[in-house]
Formats: sequence, structure tokens, C-alpha cells
Amino acid sequence: MGVFLSDDEAAFLRQEFEQFVVAEWKGLIRGNHRYFSPSVHAQSHWVCAHDAEKLARTTSSRIMDLVRAGQIDGLFVKVSTRTECWVKRESLSRWIARRDSELARYMLRPEVEQALGIKNITATSIAEAGAIRHVRGPTCDFPIGVTYFLREDVMRIREAFERYAVPECGYIKPGSRIALRHAVKNFLGRGPGLASVICAVVNGTLAPAGRTPQFRGIMGYLFRLDDLRMHRPVSERSHSHKAFLNFREAASVLNVKSVVVRALVNRGDFTVAPGHKNGFAKLIAESEVRAFAARFRAARRGDNRAVTATGQKLAQPDVLRVPIPEAGRGFVTFVPRQS
Repeated sequence: MGVFLSDDEAAFLRQEFEQFVVAEWKGLIRGNHRYFSPSVHAQSHWVCAHDAEKLARTTSSRIMDLVRAGQIDGLFVKVSTRTECWVKRESLSRWIARRDSELARYMLRPEVEQALGIKNITATSIAEAGAIRHVRGPTCDFPIGVTYFLREDVMRIREAFERYAVPECGYIKPGSRIALRHAVKNFLGRGPGLASVICAVVNGTLAPAGRTPQFRGIMGYLFRLDDLRMHRPVSERSHSHKAFLNFREAASVLNVKSVVVRALVNRGDFTVAPGHKNGFAKLIAESEVRAFAARFRAARRGDNRAVTATGQKLAQPDVLRVPIPEAGRGFVTFVPRQS
């Protein structure tokens, strides 16, 4: 004759049985096992790799690799045509604790942006350029899909800038001094150029000349424009100590307009440095501009020889008549210095 239990008695029996399973059962609880509540699965001694990857925030394949390497206690079970990987929950928890203690040495990108006052992908760009040591999640068993930045390097950068007790200055636009934010926008870029400036400040070879509250963090520090020129991201610079000028700066040396410098580049008198990127100024080696300025000067109204000259570039030191491509600009004439 069957024994029937009331709902309360059945619930009590089920609860006691589940407590026994959690405390005493050392085997696997495979499958969905609708006979056990989710809390039993969450407290069982074993967890499948599929659930372990959620707890560890990594991939199941990585969990299996760790089991094979002996870093996590586990076993492989053959089920029909597939093989399942199961790991001991306690061993998995210890591994996660060790991993998270290492993770504490790193910062996420929003933390870096807050600490240094930078925006968007700048943190990743300067890290990839060598200013901050960093790792991708899977390479160090950190949560996947994220880049981690070494906290020590980030704080060293902030402290390097802050150690210069420079005064706040009135600043509107670049002149002889330029804010790092404007330099990034105008010619440094977010990558190697900015990283070079940061490393120079950290090493003590470059010092800010002031600070403006107009921009947050390190982006508000002012530098001499001439000092930042040497940090422009020109690919040749690692093999050369040349200084470079943009078209406006070259025009100032030659006492002409920027369009004249562009015309000289088109003629082949000046060579644009390799590594130019869209959105940034084209650069000319300063030595080329200085050499040209030493040979020629822009003609003035009283230079009769220049006015009557024909031809574009004569063989010996003579007059250069440079056509300006912009409509209606005509020619600009250069005469030798000795004339």
C-alpha cells in the first residue's frame, strides 16, 4: 500500500535530501536534473566547464586547458559522442581568487581616462605606442574582451606631470606655448606622438611651462611649441635627429605665404617627410627650409632683375619664378641672396 505525504511533509523531505546532497555527495550532478533546485547546482562540489566559464569570466576552452595543465582540479567524462569537462568548485574558486589578486594591479580604460584626463581611445593608443604596459584579457586569464592597463604606469604618468608645480596661465589658442590637448589635435595625434611626450615628461627630459584649467588632467599642461616639435609622429625620426616644420612655420622662415611653400613642394624644392597621415600637417625637414632660405629670398618691388626674369629654375644661382597653383595668384619670385 502506497504512502502519501502532505505538501509540507514532501517539501521538508526534499529540503533535507538536498542538504544531504550538498553536504555529502561528492559525485557529479549531470544534466539539468530537474529534481534538484538551482541552489543545489550552485553549491555542488563539481561544476561543468560551461558554467565555470561564467563564474571565471573566461572561455570554456581556457577552463579545459587549465584542467589539462593541472592548475584547476577537474576531470573529463565521455558522454555518448561528446566529452564533458567538470571542475571542482573549490579549486576553481581558488584559481579565481589568485587571478583576481593579479587583476588588482591593473586598471580598466575608464579608470585610466579619469586618472589622466584623456578621452575615448587615447588610453589604448598611447598604451600600444609603449607609454603604458597593458594586457588583453585572455592572455592573462582576465575577463575576455577587455584591455587592462598597469596601474603602476598610469599613476607614474600622473605623478610625473603633477610634480611640476607650474602656475595656471591665461590661454586661449596656441602660440609660443601650446596645450597638450591642442598639440594632440593639431600634430601629435593620439598614438606615438603623444606617447613620446608622456615618456619624456616621465623621464624628466621634457617639462611643462604652465597649465590651463581649460582642459582636464594632463591635457591641460602647456609646453613650448618648439619642444613639442621633436615629438611629432614622423616615421623617420627613430633614425634621424632632424627637426621638422609645417607649411605655416616654413613660410614664416621664408617670409612668404603658406601657399608659396605648397608650390615649392609641388615643384620638388622641398620634400614632405614620410609617414604623413590625413588630418595632420605635412612636415618638411627644417634643414631643407633653412638651406633654401640661405640661398634665396622672396623678391621685393625694387628687385628689377627678378621682375624681368623668365624661366622657372635656372642652372646657376639665379632667379626662381614659382607659379602659385591657386587661381589668380600668378607667380612668386625668389632671388639669390647675393643679389
